[in-house]
Amino acid sequence: MKIRHLLPTALLAAGLLGAGLLGTALPPAAGPAAAAVTGPRPAGHWPAEQRWSRHDDWEPNIAADPSSSWLYQMTTQYGGPSACRPGMEHCILFRSSPDRGRSWHRSRIMPTRQCPPRKACRPARWQNDPVLAVSASGVIYAAWMNGWDVTFAKSRDHGRTWTRRHDFRRALGVSFTDKPWIAISRGGKDVYVAFNRSNSYVAASHDYGRTWSRPVRTNRDGRYWFAESGAVAPDGRV
Repeated sequence: MKIRHLLPTALLAAGLLGAGLLGTALPPAAGPAAAAVTGPRPAGHWPAEQRWSRHDDWEPNIAADPSSSWLYQMTTQYGGPSACRPGMEHCILFRSSPDRGRSWHRSRIMPTRQCPPRKACRPARWQNDPVLAVSASGVIYAAWMNGWDVTFAKSRDHGRTWTRRHDFRRALGVSFTDKPWIAISRGGKDVYVAFNRSNSYVAASHDYGRTWSRPVRTNRDGRYWFAESGAVAPDGRV
């Protein structure tokens, strides 16, 4: 698997989303009120682009629920505490749309901290590299960086709440991990997260992300690797 760097501005082509052409999922932020997407609709299949915010948004990722009209989107937002929250340099925002991108619930910051059992720890000061996938049952699977900790969690309620996070840096016992990518089987039972710490690693779960194998190194050279995409076959192989 190779990782990609995404475009520096989070723009939404609502027509593409509404047509259901994006088949993988990305976690949105569900909120009480949805903001309508407005603006003139040019002829053809591409309505006008809609800007997410007035801030400096990077690394957008989007996914669609294959079983419903829900869409999910995440972006890394720069701008310090005024754009995120006190003490944060930049953060990952999540939002959701129940109607194929016509309207969006308000954005939420992804969880920034999960301490080891019986240990104190600090919230992440920065977040990066969000990726999403959605199973056939509508469960959202997400991976992102909390500081140098590649993190996994999932949501069954359109991103309102998230499960306990799995920390791949701690699992590997190293000083940093970088640039995750995620791939899931259609039903969500088989989950693979690729990331790097210079070398390339992949971790697997075959119980819907509840437990994880120890990450396996996949390269034997001295290059710096990035994961970029992945697919899971019907028999669970990636």
